[in-house]
Amino acid sequence: MKQTFIFIFTLILIKATFGQTMVLPNGGFEAWHQVQGIDSVFMEPDSNFFSTLNELANTPAIGAGSGPITVYRTTDAHSGTYAAKLVSKNFPYIPKDIFIPGMLGTTKLIILQSTIKIGKPCPYGCHPQHFTGWFKYFPVNNDSCKVAIVVSQFNTSTHKRDTIGYGEMIYHEAYNTYTQFDIPVVYRNQTMTPDSLSILAVSSAGFNLGDLQAGVGQVSSTLYVDDFMVEYPAGIQQFMMPDVTINTYPVPARDLLKVELSKVVKNGLLEVFAMDGKKMARYSLIKDKNTIPVYNLTNGTYYYKLTDGKTVLNTGSFMIKR
Repeated sequence: MKQTFIFIFTLILIKATFGQTMVLPNGGFEAWHQVQGIDSVFMEPDSNFFSTLNELANTPAIGAGSGPITVYRTTDAHSGTYAAKLVSKNFPYIPKDIFIPGMLGTTKLIILQSTIKIGKPCPYGCHPQHFTGWFKYFPVNNDSCKVAIVVSQFNTSTHKRDTIGYGEMIYHEAYNTYTQFDIPVVYRNQTMTPDSLSILAVSSAGFNLGDLQAGVGQVSSTLYVDDFMVEYPAGIQQFMMPDVTINTYPVPARDLLKVELSKVVKNGLLEVFAMDGKKMARYSLIKDKNTIPVYNLTNGTYYYKLTDGKTVLNTGSFMIKR
């Protein structure tokens, strides 16, 4: 049975054949809590990682009660006790109904602007290689479902997010039994360090994040999802809420890398890995401010892991460019 004590913003390691498989916070959708809407009680996933559009059930509709509930806890699971069931519905409104897909992800609904923001911070870098999970799909009138992953970085010049890596699946046909998806993350820019991880699943792929009122799809299209995970190269881990924060600079580095810790680690050890998981170097960090030589590393992105004895305190990445 799946673990029911997945802690908020903690990724749990499981061995995989080609790397490290990490369960996303409540990625098995085992933990839920009740929320009182205007007309009914609905369920929401626990943790601050995954959200839904069920908040619309706290929004009055025009002449027809509250907004729709589009994500449900279901016992029809791939493993464990529960999974998530996403159902597309209409939101009664004037002058016309608004189509609302069943949506689950790293999202935040901005009701007053009719927009949806996606993404959770990974300020120390996140470079997943694959996004995997299990799904069933029952489309209506050739509708399609979508599951996607995006890693991005905030651009201080444009004040927008630049997509660094992306992967998605879109299916039109029905899947009557749980089927595994495996989405490779294709990196468009290897010289940038992501600061945000976004994951999204929708029962109708014609959604519009920028304008919720512009989405299209078919009412009653239904998507089941379970066991969401991200995969990293062998030896790499990712922490969303680390015990010790780390700041590395300059970005990119050339021959020397500054490594600043939020506190002194008595037996601090920093291990550096290449993108394929090969260990490249290790450095003893006994101070809160450290300088390490990286002139032997070629251009590219590298992962690091900070440990204190057998305890992993934090992970992240840095870039070399000369």
